[in-house]
Amino acid sequence: MLDTFEKIRKYNLWDKKSVNLGFERTSYLSKVSKYIDNKLIKVLLGQRRVGKSYLLRQIIDLLVNEKSVNPHNIFYLNKEYTAFNSINNSGELEELFNFYKRKSKVKGKIYLFLDEIQNIKNRGLFVNSYSQDFSAEFELFITGSNSRLLAGELAGFLSGRYVGFIIHPFSLTEAASFKNKIVDRNFFLDYLQEGGLPELYNLTDEEMRLHYIESLKNTIVLRDIVSRYNIKGVVLLEQILRFALSSIASLTSISSIVNYFKSKQKKTNYETVSSYINYLTEMFIINKSTRYNLKGGEFSEGRRNIM
Repeated sequence: MLDTFEKIRKYNLWDKKSVNLGFERTSYLSKVSKYIDNKLIKVLLGQRRVGKSYLLRQIIDLLVNEKSVNPHNIFYLNKEYTAFNSINNSGELEELFNFYKRKSKVKGKIYLFLDEIQNIKNRGLFVNSYSQDFSAEFELFITGSNSRLLAGELAGFLSGRYVGFIIHPFSLTEAASFKNKIVDRNFFLDYLQEGGLPELYNLTDEEMRLHYIESLKNTIVLRDIVSRYNIKGVVLLEQILRFALSSIASLTSISSIVNYFKSKQKKTNYETVSSYINYLTEMFIINKSTRYNLKGGEFSEGRRNIM
């Protein structure tokens, strides 16, 4: 455990070192900061690589430099880092956290920042325990790349004890601020072409940007969805994703996707397509949309791409 503890030191501010805060997401930072210093768990959810980890570091910086919190009272762990491959479940996380408390000998409230918590098994047990511990003060901030974390697990374990924030890629205004540009027609068209994923703005070559998007897609589809849900029809999943991407300007229903594949003589059914669409939605690759029927006064569901 000492070895893991020394690794975690690198990613915390205990040694008063500075960290890369990235582009300040002032809108999100303002929203989250309103809930600091209460028992509510702050949950940040969003697609991979939209800047959730940077936002956590910005919150930590705010605590240290604006609220004068002792850096030793802040515990940060990012489960995506290979340094923490040994922390796979709530028991191992509990052991590491207890070791930190003994080693650091901190007094007062401890702020826990758990990044990409969906990669820790039985995570709800740990989060629920420390969010409700009345014998000491703890405040939790967690992130995840799977909406089921909010809609299912947290709603069950922590009903009424958390506040959720959906983190999106750069907005048009944020993109312009990042690039120090004026929002005009040309910039708007460029934004529509490039999208808002923050890392794309550090890549100047079109081929590099395409490779980055492809690698991100493979990470989400192959690692996050296929492995997590034990998907057998990987080819079908990718075809559904491509169909959604090609339908970015229009509403798309599950029935229309099924009919499309049937017209191409490809075997599938409503249940399979619905499951795959839900997986893509949970990973924030596509998003549910509703269409209002003016004549009937009713809402009907559709889906559109949000990358």
